[in-house]
Amino acid sequence: MFALVYVDRLDLSASDVGVIGVLGAAATTVSFLAWGAVADRFDALAAMRYGSLVGLAGLIAYAVAPGLAVLLIAALAIGVSNSSIEIGVAGVISDHTPLASRAAAMSGWNAITGARGLVAPFFMSGLVQFGIVNVTTGLLLCAAASGTGVALFWWAAQRARSEAGVPAAAKAAG
Repeated sequence: MFALVYVDRLDLSASDVGVIGVLGAAATTVSFLAWGAVADRFDALAAMRYGSLVGLAGLIAYAVAPGLAVLLIAALAIGVSNSSIEIGVAGVISDHTPLASRAAAMSGWNAITGARGLVAPFFMSGLVQFGIVNVTTGLLLCAAASGTGVALFWWAAQRARSEAGVPAAAKAAG
């Protein structure tokens, strides 16, 4: 869907698209350090929670971007979000899965997210190609689904912390 924003909606040049890609990759690489520190200081789920909010903001920015400047900010946000998920998943698997089962757990995670990553773009692109929704609406629908997931993730994390009896000061920190 992002490619449709680049080409169909904003008619960006190949060099503009390249800059967006490099900026997103650089944001992912550099932000691994920050998310690693968050995971070490608080926990891996904190990195995922905050990163998911940043990613949702990036997705919304892609949906409404009027030009290259907003897309550059969106690429930064998506890049920062990507590394938070990687750090979070690795941390959660490491914290909650016995060493002997980690390879299977990661394989399962990759299979589930890979299947979703394969089906969702084709589904939404199909809706766009058949004229059911335009690119902006399609991305906003994706943002709505993502926003629901983010909200549920935050709610579940708060509930788990409450049930575990985490002190209020620790709750506020992460």
